Amino acid sequence: MDTQIHTSAQQAELEAVIASGIFARAPSLAQFLSYICKKHFSGESHLIKETNIAIEALGRTEGFDPKKDSIVRVEAHRLRKRLRQYYEGEGSTHELRIEVPLGGYAPAFIEQVLTRTSEHQTEVVLESAALPEVLPPPAPVWKFQPRWLIAAAIMLICCGLVLFSNSAHGNETAATDAVASALR
Repeated sequence: MDTQIHTSAQQAELEAVIASGIFARAPSLAQFLSYICKKHFSGESHLIKETNIAIEALGRTEGFDPKKDSIVRVEAHRLRKRLRQYYEGEGSTHELRIEVPLGGYAPAFIEQVLTRTSEHQTEVVLESAALPEVLPPPAPVWKFQPRWLIAAAIMLICCGLVLFSNSAHGNETAATDAVASALR
C-alpha cells in the first residue's frame, strides 16, 4: 500500500476513535492518543517517551520526574483499556486497529481481516504479521531475603549453646571428680 494512503487511513482511524463516545468522556486519554499518533505520523516515534508525553500531552511542568509521578503509566494503562473496549464494541468492524503495545508508548496500527460468517455475525482475524512480538516474562530471580539469614544465625546460636552447655557440663563433672579424688 502507498505510504501516503496508508498514513491517511491511519489518520482517519485516529479521528474515528477520538470521535467515539468512549473517548468523548475521557479528554485526557484522547489528548494522549492524539499526541502519540501525531508523533508517529510525523516520523518522530523515537520522541514518544514518558517525559515528553507528560509535558507535551498531559500538561506537566518541565521538572516532571517519572520516578515520583506515574501519571503517564497510569494513563497508558487506561488508554489500552479504552482502546480494547472500543474495538470490542463500536470499532469492531474497522479494518484498522490502533494499539499501544506494552513496554512502550508508540502506537501500532494493526490491519484486520474481516470475514463474514453469516448475515449478522462478523469474525475478526488480526493479521499475525502486523502484531508486535510478545516476549515471555523473565524467569524469576532469587532475591536475598534477610529473614533467612536471621533464622540461620539463630539456629547456629542455639546449636552453639547446646554444644557449649554439654561440654561445660562434661568439664564440670570431670573437675568435680578430680577435686573429689584429690581430697581423698
